Amino acid sequence: MSLALVACFRDPMPDDTAPRASTVEAAGATVHVLEAGEPSAPAVLLLHGRSFTSATWYELGTLEALSGGGQRVVAVDLPGFGSTPAAELDQASFLPALCDALGLDRPLVVAPSMAGSWCLPALNSGALAARGLVAVAPVGLAEHTAGLDALGLPVLLVWGSEDQGFPVALAERAAAAIAGAELVVFEGAPHPCYLDDPARFAALVLRFSSDCP
Repeated sequence: MSLALVACFRDPMPDDTAPRASTVEAAGATVHVLEAGEPSAPAVLLLHGRSFTSATWYELGTLEALSGGGQRVVAVDLPGFGSTPAAELDQASFLPALCDALGLDRPLVVAPSMAGSWCLPALNSGALAARGLVAVAPVGLAEHTAGLDALGLPVLLVWGSEDQGFPVALAERAAAAIAGAELVVFEGAPHPCYLDDPARFAALVLRFSSDCP
């Protein structure tokens, strides 16, 4: 789905409530960042799938909803996507370096689809310290399920019932294998299930964030 189509989900924000845009250097990449909320608030790191960017979370109203709920929300363009140029780097070390550069202390990580290949290895190696994971049909979940269980990390699995590439059965197996994991299925939704009901998705993230230590 193009960003132009994503934009139809909400009216544009007034300029005085727009997120703060910046760039940071991390692991050899110049990373484009959108940020909203108080710097001292609990942090939420929003990653994205292959067809999307940090701007998707702005257009859907997720940045506004989460920051309005008392979170420091940071959405990034992963290297090679959006306004972040491609860079030669060690993918597993990128997110820990990015969190250091942004001053993010144990963020709640929201990882849809492709973003799983960036965050799951870093989480399971111990390089990325997080207070919880919102896993939205992420790449690599099956390979990293045992590691997530061993970590004892709070995990919320969010899935679309009509996801053709990542069937709900994958999520059900992961939820059964990760102690304490919660599974929420968006009925009738495709792979990027948050597009079907952005307000519900933001409310889920806020509620889960409040439950994470």
